Amino acid sequence: MKGVSAVIAIVLILMITVALAAMSYVWFTNIFETLTESGTSAIDRTGQQLQASFSIESARYLSGNSTSVSIRNTGITTIDLDDVAFYLNGIPSSVISGPTGSLTEGQFTTTAFIIENNTEAMCPGPATLRSTIAEGYQQTVTVSCS
Repeated sequence: MKGVSAVIAIVLILMITVALAAMSYVWFTNIFETLTESGTSAIDRTGQQLQASFSIESARYLSGNSTSVSIRNTGITTIDLDDVAFYLNGIPSSVISGPTGSLTEGQFTTTAFIIENNTEAMCPGPATLRSTIAEGYQQTVTVSCS
């Protein structure tokens, strides 16, 4: 007999088929686990963003290069005041002084944030003030120099 017998050929084909099926199973299992984990973390992040919200209660230009901003927590989770960021016309504004700690649900900042203005971005016309928190929520208001 020359060549490979039919029985050996069938056994080899079956072994290759089983090996391919096992490799496919492992690959698909890993893909589905990865998709499930990334989907779960995206849902968790979205839930946190939906729970965290605030409103800018007042924003007014002060003399010189500063603006006073007060916010209220309108969400159902606590907001860390160290994570609040401000932007005037898209330019980051540093906080000169302001409240520390956190805001619980419905709480209002009794001490206003005093933020540094970029005078060129602020005057002569109205400026767009955007405030963000770590969870990704943001609010925008218009502030004028007068």
